[in-house]
Amino acid sequence: MYCPECKSEYKEDILFCEDCSASLVLSLEDPLPLEEVEWVSLDNIRGDIYAEMVKEVLDNNDIPCYIKTAFMVSAFGIKGAGIPGTKCTIFVPSDNYDEAAEILSEMMD
Repeated sequence: MYCPECKSEYKEDILFCEDCSASLVLSLEDPLPLEEVEWVSLDNIRGDIYAEMVKEVLDNNDIPCYIKTAFMVSAFGIKGAGIPGTKCTIFVPSDNYDEAAEILSEMMD
């Protein structure tokens, strides 16, 4: 049994979700396939702190994005704004590239 609201799974003898009180169903609908997205990179940003700042501004402008960090940052958890070799790359959907590049340019000027 599954909750159609919060997607929690329950034993067969339970009829209502304990979290949201919805009536349980035998199975959930198949999720819709994800839309194919072409991700493109913005200019490299020196340091993960700056990359996180840019990501926050992009998020606030409803631009999907993710950060790919250098090995030393991700493997060892090194944080910094100007540590040599800690370049980060921000990826955005190609449809949002121009807007994201303009935001990045304004922030880095």
